[in-house]
Amino acid sequence: MFSEDEVIPQSGVIPYQFDKNNQLQIMLVTSKLRGVWILPKGKIELDLTSMESASKEAFEEAGVKGKIENQVVGTYNYSKFGNDYSVEFFPLEIETVLEEWDEMDFRRRELFEINDAIDNVYDQELRDILIDFQDYIQGKE
Repeated sequence: MFSEDEVIPQSGVIPYQFDKNNQLQIMLVTSKLRGVWILPKGKIELDLTSMESASKEAFEEAGVKGKIENQVVGTYNYSKFGNDYSVEFFPLEIETVLEEWDEMDFRRRELFEINDAIDNVYDQELRDILIDFQDYIQGKE
């Protein structure tokens, strides 16, 4: 378990849209090192809020812009390179998908139907976040 003093806070997004049949789709990106499917996330910039940093990560890692909600819909804890991180995820409804983006040479991105996103995302904790997110979106309709 992580101690609060040792955890580095991060933020991320669940980029989503609805297809022409009103089916929920999630955009996943690949991690830089292992190439597994994850959600866009990263450090919280000193001059930005957690939500603003999350939106910036969506732009840099996935090449998407959109409407971000000021609602944390999941928290993900992980360790990497001897550090512990805790990521707050915000919903981001995709409005624009850029043809070129900052990390396009390092990552792939793909829109998945929600159940395929749940099946393909790398970590069980991220799967659980997407399952909860599906319930969150259905509750908004």
